Parts: sequence; structure tokens; C-alpha cells
Amino acid sequence: MKIEARDLMGNSAFLAADLFTDRVPESTAFTNALSGFRCALDSEEYNPNIRNNVLVYYGLGGIGKTKLSQRLESWAKGKLSPDNDWGEKPSTKVDALIRVDLKDLGGQFDAVSALIAIRQELGRLKKKWPAFDLAFAAYWEAAHPGRDLPTMGKPDNGFADAVAESVGNLLSDLGSLSTTVGIGIRTVRQAVHELQKRKNLRLACDLFDGYRTVLTECADLPSPSDPRPDIALELVGLLSLEISEHWEQDSPMIVVFVDTFERLARDERKTGENLLNILVWKMPNVLFVITGRDKLDWHDKRRTSLRAVGPTVWPGLAGQSVAEARQHLVGKLSESDRKNFIARSCVANDLFMSDEIMDQLVMASGGLPLYLDLAIKVGVSVKQNWHREVTVEEVTGSFDELVIRVLGDVASDE
Repeated sequence: MKIEARDLMGNSAFLAADLFTDRVPESTAFTNALSGFRCALDSEEYNPNIRNNVLVYYGLGGIGKTKLSQRLESWAKGKLSPDNDWGEKPSTKVDALIRVDLKDLGGQFDAVSALIAIRQELGRLKKKWPAFDLAFAAYWEAAHPGRDLPTMGKPDNGFADAVAESVGNLLSDLGSLSTTVGIGIRTVRQAVHELQKRKNLRLACDLFDGYRTVLTECADLPSPSDPRPDIALELVGLLSLEISEHWEQDSPMIVVFVDTFERLARDERKTGENLLNILVWKMPNVLFVITGRDKLDWHDKRRTSLRAVGPTVWPGLAGQSVAEARQHLVGKLSESDRKNFIARSCVANDLFMSDEIMDQLVMASGGLPLYLDLAIKVGVSVKQNWHREVTVEEVTGSFDELVIRVLGDVASDE
């Protein structure tokens, strides 16, 4: 996939949700998406107005979407046990994996943190990304003057040092420009402004169309009071372009997992969703695996608050133009899985449950993992507090009743 600059630079012991014996369709969808995306990366055909780089898993809360997302990541890394239900890791090689969890962000999307996470992981493939690194350093100094580059809470992650070294080498190649990048990138904005005066100067890295404009915006527009995360996200296009330029053949397979997408719905202005929309749009050579409670509706033309919308832009989300479906409902557990979970839970918690009670619980749960988890919690509570066997009435009934039973045995201070 060859990307042109103008395309991106312009416009209990375990939980029921842990069971994956009937998640084969989800794993198959993942392997098909990987192989299909690999073909797209290797293809000479590239339409700058179309994106097929999203795979969506959606379903009820408590159905196991987060666990599915985490398991897919572990599977792609080859970290599942040899006897797992999915078998060997996908045959399509995955070169880089990044995770963005929206659970604790209060309905917002931290665009800069996501950008840093992606750049940090790409550092494992290639240490320096000069076009991105210089622009990000200029952005960071404008938005956070006097502050060192972030380490994301992990001083040894190498991000700050890699960017500083990349920028230092780049500016030293320009000759007379001096910088103190090694101690925090204090003069990058000044250097960027100097670069704009040298009309016929060519940077050490090849300039992309529009690069000088992006560099100037990064140096001038952000401020401590208005950090402009939208400007920061323009830089993901630089990463995509550098990937495309550096790997003319066998472009790396990069996968970003985005979990709990429904949290972005809390913001009525959809600011966070729009930033994520920009991120995905700007990186057509990266596969995004998104999990949430609802289908992704970016193909709906009525979503006018988003940067990139419509069925022609996201044909895969609209169910068009790709061989494999890109939106998958995460189903409930099968009857055999329900029985398997109950039996394993009884052994793990030293509970006794008759076949009759087990069968009724299987039917009452309807295959909802969270229901089964609560029922086992009730059984454990009955055993610990009343020292007797659980009754069918205690582990079946409405979901509300189960919750009340669980809370009934919780101490007031808890």
C-alpha cells in the first residue's frame, strides 16, 4: 500500500467471560481481517478516499468483549497456552501491537497519549522517525513549554530518548542550528522558525508535501491553555507516510486495539470520538480492532460532527466492498459452555450444585456471562455465611434479584 503525502497531510478463579470455546467465529474474523489487510498492504492499488482498516466487535455489557480483545492480542503475540481453543497464533505475522483503553478516561480520548503509545511501539521496528519526531518535539514544546518529553510513567520506555536523539541528529545535519535536545528540547520551536526562513533548505529527511505547513502549525498553534490535540493528531499522518516510504515492500502489520468504545458516548459533543475518527482515518496502513457495545456508525452520513463519514469512506463498516464482514456481534455463551463454566466454578469454589439446579441455571442465564458470575457469587456467599447448599431459587430469577442477593451479603462498610 503506497500512501501519497497529499492524502494524509491535507484534509473468582475465573469469570464466565473468560470462556472462549464458542468464540471461534470471533477468532476467525480476526485472522481473516489480518490476512485481508496483509493483502491490502501488499497491493499496488490504493484509493486515498476509502478506509478498510477497522474491525469491530460489539455486544452487551458483560458479554466478554474486553476479555476477547485482550485474548486476541495475546493470541497474536503467541502468548496463549498451547492447548487454547484457537490453536496456533494467526499465520499472518503481526509486527507491532498497541492497546488504547478508554475505560478510565471519562468519555474522553487522550489523543496525545495514544500518539505516544503508537510511536513508542513503532520504535521497536525502527528507532528514528525523523519527520514525526521533529514535528512532535515542536508541538510538545509549544503545548508544554519547559517540560521534558513525556515518559508515560515508564522512564525506561525509550520514547523521550528516541525522539530527542532523532531531533538532535536531524538539526545537527542542518549545520549552524544549535539545540539542547538532549536535555529537554528547549529550542526546537526556534529551530523550526529558522527553517521556515531557509526556503531552499532541504531537511535531512525527505520533505513530504505539506510538511513545512504542519511543522509551522505544531510550533505556533498549540499553547498551555489550548494544547490543540487535533494538531497533534495530524502527526499520525507523518507516521503513516514514513512507514510507507521506509518499507517499499513488506510493509509492517501494525494492529491497534481500542477497547470500551462506548465510553466516548458520554460526551454529547463527541469530541473524543472525532479525535479517534481522525486517528483511524490518518493511518490507513494500520488495522484498528475496536470493541464496544454498539456497532460503529461512521458510515452514516448523518454523523456530520466527525471528520470522516459515509459509506464510501468506510465501506467495510457499511457491509460493502470487502470480502469479510468488519462488524461482528459478540454472542452469548452456548449451553455447553454454560455447563462447563458452572462445573469448573463449583470445583474451584468447593460448591455442590445438583444436576437439576445446574440445568435450570443454564437456562435462566440465557448465556449471559455476567449472570453466571453473579450466580456463582451467590453460591459462594450461601456457603460462607449459611454453611449449606444453594437452592435453585437463589441462583435463578431476574438479573436484578441476583444483584440484590449478592449485595445483601456485603458488609455495610464495603
